[in-house]
Amino acid sequence: MLCPVPPRTVQQRGNSQQTCMASVPPRTRPIYPGDFRHPAPAYTQIGSNFQAKEKTSSLSAPLSLEQRRVFVTYEADSDKHVNEVISFVALLRHNGFDTHIDIFEQQFRSISKIDFMERYLSEKEYLIIIIISPKYYSTVTAPPMGHEQDERTINTVYIHKQLQNEFIQNGSKNFRFIPILFPGAKRCHVPAWLQNTNVYSWPRDRDDILRRLMRVEKYNPPPIGDLPTIVSIPI
Repeated sequence: MLCPVPPRTVQQRGNSQQTCMASVPPRTRPIYPGDFRHPAPAYTQIGSNFQAKEKTSSLSAPLSLEQRRVFVTYEADSDKHVNEVISFVALLRHNGFDTHIDIFEQQFRSISKIDFMERYLSEKEYLIIIIISPKYYSTVTAPPMGHEQDERTINTVYIHKQLQNEFIQNGSKNFRFIPILFPGAKRCHVPAWLQNTNVYSWPRDRDDILRRLMRVEKYNPPPIGDLPTIVSIPI
């Protein structure tokens, strides 16, 4: 018997036995969105149950700078909720997404609130993340002038109306809106017009959210092979 490589000797309780072992090329480990880098320690704790996993490898998204633009709209349910949103945005920015949120751009807002909002709504390159929370739902579904509205509430309602109008104009097709349930929110808190689309939960669906931002599928179908050869037997 000929061996493709020099035989290796395996000792078994004093008996010498030769075994042929073919040379196997090293396996390449596939890269998943779970390999994304986490930000500095100040931002690794997101929510009460999220724990960062250190990874030795990283992944660079093959996206142009324009395709990495993200805008986040939300409501301030509580200080804890706002901190979770800020940590979420910090994670996205650390992983290469040009993510914008009003709390980081107060100077721009002070110049022109309308320009600040329209910039992200009108430029279609931006993917828009909608942070779903109980207060967000009550804010955007409340009847007009149903309760006293502060400036932030007015801005949230305005952005929501613009997004809903775009959705309707696109034939009820969702091209760039990503609704995400944050801790404390349930599916019933998702506005009705977004119910018929993918809704993610944070932090459970972290990898799926990253895949959506990267425009990649979780599963890729196998390649299409040749048709089988069928032999017909005459009767």
